[in-house]
Amino acid sequence: MVPRSFVAERGRHNSPGDAVNVAARLQDMSKELECEVVISDEVYQTAGLPHEGVQLKEITVRGRAAPIVVRTVLKAENLARLFERAKANSVAPA
Repeated sequence: MVPRSFVAERGRHNSPGDAVNVAARLQDMSKELECEVVISDEVYQTAGLPHEGVQLKEITVRGRAAPIVVRTVLKAENLARLFERAKANSVAPA
């Protein structure tokens, strides 16, 4: 099951607490942005997910000086489909 939000910030800050703080803030933002999933653009790109079917937004997160670029997914089941498509596209022929 995909939670209401999934966020990870790799290598940006030294404090593991910062990633937890950002995750909590983005989970709260999912309600404001009227979507089920908010994922950082960095994580989205690292996962190799396709760009269609999601919205790109820049948001301000309380406790952070710089805005964060995120992708919003209306329904969590749509994110699962994006993962399936990315996986299918990354399989090299034998």
